[in-house]
Amino acid sequence: MVQRPGPAFEQITVPAYVVASYSNTLHTAGTFRAWRRIGSSAKWLGIHNSQEWPACDDEASRDDLRRFPAHGSGNTAHTQKAPLA
Repeated sequence: MVQRPGPAFEQITVPAYVVASYSNTLHTAGTFRAWRRIGSSAKWLGIHNSQEWPACDDEASRDDLRRFPAHGSGNTAHTQKAPLA
């Protein structure tokens, strides 16, 4: 079996706003691994427990995204509490 190289996350040097969802078992682990490997010193990890697209349209999610530019530099895992259904 030929092993293909993965993305060069370490070469990402721009600020990164990354969102993961516990409701999507297909992408969650990969999102966490990618966030850890991103080379930028300004990276933000938001975690929610709903599907990706409805969460993007949520006012609390938009407020979180608006705070990102003021986040500054430094690695921060920021957890956003989603409302319980």
